[in-house]
Amino acid sequence: MALNETIAELAVRATCPVSGNGDLYGLGNRLGIYFQMLTVQISSLISSITPVEDRIGQSTVVFILATTTVLLRLISSHEIESVEVVPILGLIYAQIGVCRVPFSASKMTLLIYAGELVGILALFTWFWWKGMDILPRSCKNDYAFFFAKVSIWGWFRRMNKALSIISVVGAGLSYFMMVRHAVDQEVMDRFQNSPGPIELTVNIGIIIFVEVSLKWNGITEVHSLSDPGQFMPFFISLAQLLSTIYQLLVSCKAIDDYSEEWEDDDGKLGTRMLPYEMRFRRRGC
Repeated sequence: MALNETIAELAVRATCPVSGNGDLYGLGNRLGIYFQMLTVQISSLISSITPVEDRIGQSTVVFILATTTVLLRLISSHEIESVEVVPILGLIYAQIGVCRVPFSASKMTLLIYAGELVGILALFTWFWWKGMDILPRSCKNDYAFFFAKVSIWGWFRRMNKALSIISVVGAGLSYFMMVRHAVDQEVMDRFQNSPGPIELTVNIGIIIFVEVSLKWNGITEVHSLSDPGQFMPFFISLAQLLSTIYQLLVSCKAIDDYSEEWEDDDGKLGTRMLPYEMRFRRRGC
């Protein structure tokens, strides 16, 4: 019995650390997602101060679908380990967190987005309850960042099991409220398009969770931009970020120009009144 355990431990050490999948979560892809998170937040700010629809926030739906599809294919063929799925789920949640799909969007976009949320919630629940035990495992212990170095096989897993149940219940209640029209559409759209410090803090936490988890588990082959497959998503997302920052600066300047000072009949200085929607949204700049 002891000999068998020793042989098993040697076999585990021979394949540990894990050689990561650069095509799915390589450095270029991760940086692309991080830049996209920031880009969507800036785009959401632009749409909150100007009457422009947040197309970038809605386009995130496509990237979520692509990432989830590849992950499901790797899981079904057992070509990915549990320790790799954990940070990938973090990347998917990061994309969901910045996704902006208002109720006024097209029915197809809403259906795809709703289907993604249901599918990802099901994947999250399945992974923490059963998937971890089915997928391959190379290392004796696997870790994640939760304000400390914790094993994903202990209380951290039990916590995520509980969170999965809470998420299912919360999603069901949210759907029931939307079906019953208990939530005002204008209020929800305004809430979705209002990036705040809480969302920014959550995004920073997700980035730390993913990067520290990869480092602590010693996952290799996912920390270089030398591969063209990593170089392209990095620069595409960087260019999109710079373009969005430029649009924000232009929008703020246009609003400032619109509200130029004027002199009334009494000779007092005043400010030209903006339309109601623009006055409400101008606080973003």
